[in-house]
Amino acid sequence: MNIIEFDKAVNESRAALENCELGSCVPPAQLNGALAALTVDQKKPEAAVANDVVLSIVAGMSKEKKEIIKDCVLFASLAATKASPTEGVAWYNTFKQVMAYCGWPSQTAGLSDYTASNSKFTMEQEGLKILSSAIATIGTGGAAGAIMLKLAKDTFAVLQASDKPLRLFENSSRKHNGGRFAIASGVESEDGEVIMAMGAVDFSTSLNVTNVLFWEWNSSEVKIKRAENHMILNQRHFQSVSDVIREKLTGNAREALESFDI
Repeated sequence: MNIIEFDKAVNESRAALENCELGSCVPPAQLNGALAALTVDQKKPEAAVANDVVLSIVAGMSKEKKEIIKDCVLFASLAATKASPTEGVAWYNTFKQVMAYCGWPSQTAGLSDYTASNSKFTMEQEGLKILSSAIATIGTGGAAGAIMLKLAKDTFAVLQASDKPLRLFENSSRKHNGGRFAIASGVESEDGEVIMAMGAVDFSTSLNVTNVLFWEWNSSEVKIKRAENHMILNQRHFQSVSDVIREKLTGNAREALESFDI
């Protein structure tokens, strides 16, 4: 997508996003924790589960830009889940499209077939390998890339030991015959650009899936598709649609809260 096409997409995005009704994207019982915070360490990075996306943000980013990342990722995930609740390829394509409308243009391809390098593996391990490949394409420098990958690994370690965020993630990412998820790591460059690397995984199997991330699979049991991506925030475009994004997220939360009796 070139800049002219993207400008047109942004001009049309309000109408397009208005047609994405998020009120029923996540069951009300889950929505109360739809962006479940995780504490990784004391150096002030941030991590969160945004529906079926595991998100980590390197320390040093401004509070405003952290909120932009979290709002956009949650919005795109909910919209993609509403459009494609079970089909991973369509889910990822919608996720990319909505992220572009939010100000995160992407020129990468969709999901493609993937073969794990080991005969036994976990989806967490493969997801981190894909994220590592995505980080390598950013050009942020070796130190920054290493920090992004380490933070993602630390986030998974914390998630594995965190009951509520893990249950939220499993409920969002698990399908009857497989699962899908994305992992993302965001960083702010020295000149203020916000960059996000992402790896996405969709897998199918004939086995009953009870654990998406940490179950050890045999390569003969599962078929995997993957995508790697990196995006740079266009803050001007985000500001032009930020009201729509936040109004819909607020409306989604309000509808969930109204389902509780007090």
